[in-house]
Amino acid sequence: MMRSIFSDFFSCYNSLVKSLCYSDKQQFVNFDGSVVVQPLVGIYSPRNELLPISQFINQPLIEEFNVPWRDRLLKAEDQISALVHFAHSRGLKARGVGTGASWSTVTKTQDILIESTCLNQIVSRTVERVWCERDAKSYNTVLVQAGMIVRDFCREIDSKFGLALPILGNYAGQTVAGLVATSSHGSSNSCYTMANYVHALYMVTEGGVKIKVRYQQPEEEAPSLDQISSTISRLIDHFDPSHQPIEIPSDDLMHAAAVSLGCFGVVYALEFYCEATYNIQEVRTALNIQMPGPDARRIQFPELIQRRLHDLTDEDTHFFSFFVNPFADEEGQLRCTVMQGKKCRDFSANPPMRDERCKCPLCYVTCGLACERRGLNTTLQFIQSDASAAAMHAVNLCGSERVKREALTFSMYGFEHCEPRVDKWFEILQMTGGNIHVRTAELC
Repeated sequence: MMRSIFSDFFSCYNSLVKSLCYSDKQQFVNFDGSVVVQPLVGIYSPRNELLPISQFINQPLIEEFNVPWRDRLLKAEDQISALVHFAHSRGLKARGVGTGASWSTVTKTQDILIESTCLNQIVSRTVERVWCERDAKSYNTVLVQAGMIVRDFCREIDSKFGLALPILGNYAGQTVAGLVATSSHGSSNSCYTMANYVHALYMVTEGGVKIKVRYQQPEEEAPSLDQISSTISRLIDHFDPSHQPIEIPSDDLMHAAAVSLGCFGVVYALEFYCEATYNIQEVRTALNIQMPGPDARRIQFPELIQRRLHDLTDEDTHFFSFFVNPFADEEGQLRCTVMQGKKCRDFSANPPMRDERCKCPLCYVTCGLACERRGLNTTLQFIQSDASAAAMHAVNLCGSERVKREALTFSMYGFEHCEPRVDKWFEILQMTGGNIHVRTAELC
């Protein structure tokens, strides 16, 4: 137990020291410091400006890289293409990474790491709507660079284009490419994962070849794998980083590439299905669920929860989240909070901001539980911080069951409000915009 506490402490301390003292080293540390990557060749961050390859590959290496386009000014996606081709020609491996919001070791590489967070712009939106065979309807699409943070993407498509994503998970601090590659989900019991709302992926694959994989349109045939492989081989043999991406309409390839965790290549842009922006009318219900007795079958408890949740929902409920305090009280009751939302096109229904009397952080925190919008969000920001998560983790390891129950019950009060709340879709669906780590969000 104590070893786990000290391990967590030194992990945070080590990450802090490295960020302050060793920032000039070629090292990537993920969000919570649990994964450290130090490639032998380097970490490169393609940027939205015209640069020659000599500006982002180490000088001793580039001197041996004799290609006609070595001094050409390259766009961001061409920079990635050149890097991957360089790795291919030297027998090296290249991996892509975003904010490091995941604690997986999938981004570890000994050779080249390509960081995409500087690619953070919306490229365009389509004028003509695109047909989605699965949903049997058409969508607007928005093309966005892979490194844009989800919370920024949501706000920008809402304010600039009046568009929204069909669904959004509770955590919005990762890149849009990471959102899709890990098949993020949440906030609904009637929608697919986020990977299913991407119409096309732009990526750099084997040898630095750029491809665009997208879903097929009606009566459109997909090319064979032999055709795709032959085209890629030809482009590698006569490589130019500024070539136009090969367009591959293939439902099967799109399904495989969307949640490939970077194995198909380095994604540099994505085209999302979007619909007209909407508000959400949200209701949060607090309830207690009785734990089954020691003689009851284990399977009874999931069935019991399923029945209770089914009784609370109706056919108009589109968004749904469920939080439970796993520590029962003395009477065997579990404290739960159910969040249900319905799409609302009445934009005049936004409630006025409450608690305008005092704007100091202390007042926001102390009265936050009674405030409907700003106070509630402020309370969540206070409760859901990495510092409070560390304290709650210590309580979880060392505290009694009563202390654990009371601590989690207090944090759940921040989620509850009695009256329906109407707000922008992304304000309702995201629990955190990335100011804290996803582990903290889950713990708090």
